[in-house]
Amino acid sequence: MSTWSEDTLPSLALPQVIERGWNYYRKKRVLEVWQDGTRYTAAVKGQFRYEQSLDLGLDPPLGICTCAYSGGGWCKHLVAVGLAIQAGEAKVRQPTHLAISPEEFWEESWLAQDERIRDRFLQQYFLKSDAFREQWVHFQENRLERHRLFQVESQRKIWAGMEDFATVKEQFHPMIQGAFSSKNVLNAVILLLSLYEWVRGEATQPQREAYLAVQLTAFEQFLSTTLLSTAEMQALIKEIFQRWDKHEQAFIGTKKRREIRYQLADFEGIFELLAPDPIMKHFLETRKLAFGIGGS
Repeated sequence: MSTWSEDTLPSLALPQVIERGWNYYRKKRVLEVWQDGTRYTAAVKGQFRYEQSLDLGLDPPLGICTCAYSGGGWCKHLVAVGLAIQAGEAKVRQPTHLAISPEEFWEESWLAQDERIRDRFLQQYFLKSDAFREQWVHFQENRLERHRLFQVESQRKIWAGMEDFATVKEQFHPMIQGAFSSKNVLNAVILLLSLYEWVRGEATQPQREAYLAVQLTAFEQFLSTTLLSTAEMQALIKEIFQRWDKHEQAFIGTKKRREIRYQLADFEGIFELLAPDPIMKHFLETRKLAFGIGGS
């Protein structure tokens, strides 16, 4: 019989993760919890719908979530589900919905697995669910037509060919607003970096610098109101550092010194929002050290 209680959480999750889990529970982001003996399945609303599987009869209790959290111990979604279970909110019947949609599985799990695990998953899941098989086939047929990420280099070159600044603004604004409204954070940062490189690659003009400063602030505001997974925050940090490194190496190697040069101080506000806890702060510092710009 399970001896599950809130007192178990400190041994399963980091303190800041427990607090976030409490916030999720209070905000009623736990959509459903289903019980089968000591085993539970659940769904929590985050930036996406995340699915959880728990076995509270084990010592220690086992919890698995479809989110990308990799900071050690349980994620905030599992904590929220654990609190819901303790509050008696689990229903004793099996859910009829699919455990995970093809889109979520592709984005969060499939691409990270090796081929043998992929084959095993498909063999097992296709036998269990005709509905999943049909959705998976439909998803794969349409996957190549899905929206692709912008590329910093190509977008900057498009703007470089435009004659005036007003035309660039006219094109940039709906694109960045579209990324904000769809919560496509990677496309948003790629667009921002494209604008940054375009402005810094031209002769200094106060009007363009002022517009860039406004857009950097707008992106910070967007980040402050958007829930991101650990993997998403890491991807944004990596993107910024990869662009910085590309142009820094070119700057150091050129004789004319006319290459674009990133000023990472311009991104400090963004870095603070992308590193809200010790785990992400450590990741950020590790990136800085890897590029030889951190430490003392």
